[in-house]
Amino acid sequence: KTFQNKGSNFLVYHKLGNIGFLGFSGAADFQDMKPYFEEACDYFVQTQPATVFLLGHWNGGGMGCQPGMSVPALRNELLSLTQCRALGNRLKYMDGHEHCNYVQANTTEPVGFMIGAHGMDDSCKAQYGFLYLDSSNGRVKLYYFEVASESADQYDQLIACVAKGGLSSCTKMAQLWLDVPVTSETETYVV
Repeated sequence: KTFQNKGSNFLVYHKLGNIGFLGFSGAADFQDMKPYFEEACDYFVQTQPATVFLLGHWNGGGMGCQPGMSVPALRNELLSLTQCRALGNRLKYMDGHEHCNYVQANTTEPVGFMIGAHGMDDSCKAQYGFLYLDSSNGRVKLYYFEVASESADQYDQLIACVAKGGLSSCTKMAQLWLDVPVTSETETYVV
C-alpha cells in the first residue's frame, strides 16, 4: 500500500506562547518530508521556543507507519539534521499508537511521552487520562492526570477541583512528567 496523499498536507508547525509544536503523519516518506522538517526547524531555531513538541501517532514501525517515521525515530532523525541539531533536548515528543500513558523516553531529562490510552487497554492496564502543559513561572511542566484506570477513578474529585479553582489548582492530583527551566527569553503562557 502507498500513502494516497502528500505528506506536506499533514504537516503543521507553529509556536504558541513559548512552546513550539510540530505535527506530522508517519504514513509519509521521510525523504519527501525532509525539506518541510528542515523548514520547521529553521523556524524554531529563529523563534526560540522553550520546548518543541513533535506530535505524531506511531510509536513504532509498521501498521501504516513508514520506515523511520515513528515519532521516536523521527525525533532522532531530526536531531541529526543541521537545521534541527540546535534544538537538542528542547525537542520532545508525544505519540500514542500504543494504548498506554507513560514517560516513554528519558535521556538527561524526559523527552518522550506516550499519551494513547483513552480507556482501551493494550500492553498496559486500561487507563484514561490527559496531559496539561504549563510553561509559566520560568518552567516547562507537563502534568499527567489519570482520570480513571482499572484500579482507581478520580473523575468526580477532579471535576470538583476544576470547578472550584481551575485545572492549574488541581496539579496535586497529577503526576509531574516534566519539569525543566525555560531556556528562552520569550513570554510564558499556560497552554
